[in-house]
Amino acid sequence: TKRSALMICNSCGIDDIQCFALILLKIYVIIFLGSDYMSKNYLLVYSEKLATDVELLCQNIKAPSNTLFQLRKSSSSVYANVREANYGQSRADMLSKFEISLKECSETEGWLKLLFNTNVIDENTYKNHRNLCGRIRRMLIASCTTLKEKKMEK
Repeated sequence: TKRSALMICNSCGIDDIQCFALILLKIYVIIFLGSDYMSKNYLLVYSEKLATDVELLCQNIKAPSNTLFQLRKSSSSVYANVREANYGQSRADMLSKFEISLKECSETEGWLKLLFNTNVIDENTYKNHRNLCGRIRRMLIASCTTLKEKKMEK
């Protein structure tokens, strides 16, 4: 019914015209770019890559155990919180998870910088991981900004 369709759109915080435009955009993307494009959550993909790469890195380097523990903990927290945000109970819950991920991403960069500064990892390894953190951080900042703007609209 029209009433239930309006409720669905309103629960997302968008009006009927915006909802229709999003549906058309999704159809366009699926037709011209393929359904695989729509199914990728790049924030989740990159955060999983970070956690996996850091775990493999930690298995192959010699560094103080506390440093490795903290690096593993912060990088896996980015991934865990991004995953949890996808099933948030509300926008506020999602925002909270993304903000935690943002802090943990910054911490991960800090531990990587420490390992680089102490010659535990080489410059290429450091830059590759730092760039991945930067990509994730930018996506998280954009997501947090969007969620905060939607909160202000209501």
